[in-house]
Amino acid sequence: MRPYSHFSNILAEVRNKFANTQRDILNASRILIISSDEMAGLFASFIA
Repeated sequence: MRPYSHFSNILAEVRNKFANTQRDILNASRILIISSDEMAGLFASFIA
């Protein structure tokens, strides 16, 4: 096994992990945004 191919494998792995992490963060923020919208709707219905 050449050291270069090993290094590129590690790079690909890191890139995949980073992409997954980014997607997780996006999903989490989307969930937070949705839940804050729902909270705002609940709050508005309490006031009305």
